[in-house]
Amino acid sequence: MASSTVHLAIIEELLRKRKFSKPDRLRFGSVLPDFRKGGNSHFSKHFGAGTKKTNDLNGFREKFFDKMRTDDLYLGYYLHLFQDIGYRHFVYDVHRWDPMREGNVDRLHNDYAIVNSYIVSKYGLKKEMTVPSGFLDEPLSKVAEFDIDMLIRSMEEFVTIKKEGEIFFFTHEMTDTFIADSVKACMEELDRMDHGEPMADGDALAWEKAVP
Repeated sequence: MASSTVHLAIIEELLRKRKFSKPDRLRFGSVLPDFRKGGNSHFSKHFGAGTKKTNDLNGFREKFFDKMRTDDLYLGYYLHLFQDIGYRHFVYDVHRWDPMREGNVDRLHNDYAIVNSYIVSKYGLKKEMTVPSGFLDEPLSKVAEFDIDMLIRSMEEFVTIKKEGEIFFFTHEMTDTFIADSVKACMEELDRMDHGEPMADGDALAWEKAVP
């Protein structure tokens, strides 16, 4: 999955290109799936005898499409799921990263920590993250068990703590490329929603080798 700061950077770029009614709700929704204590926050779905994995975009829209059109909290959450499908393609197919090799997941997460300060500076991320009023009464809050305290604390740490070190895989250049590609893809998906056109099919975009 892409890091929370990458998701926020994509949102900041979208905010520069398109008008949203509640940017703070959009930002919160865009990182919320990463802060679960339990449950299927990413709407993960295995199919094809277990050989394919995806985020169930179709299932999310079945539950919340009307909300997506009127509430940026739900739209931000959906865009996170959509971006993560693109991220799998970017790291697995384009750059051939092997998540099954021992230590590679930890090394990738270390890269995220190193690159955070670059993302914060270049894309203008702020440490303040506002919890939407009445969030616990939202249907979205029930799709998984979320650690909101960890979300707020992590956002502050991501923005304020600078980590030095040697990058293993996910470079600054890869970061910028993925963010730019994701902004373009999200703009196209939002246009499809606005125009009543068929939106992305999570099954068709599934990764061919499911990761446990």
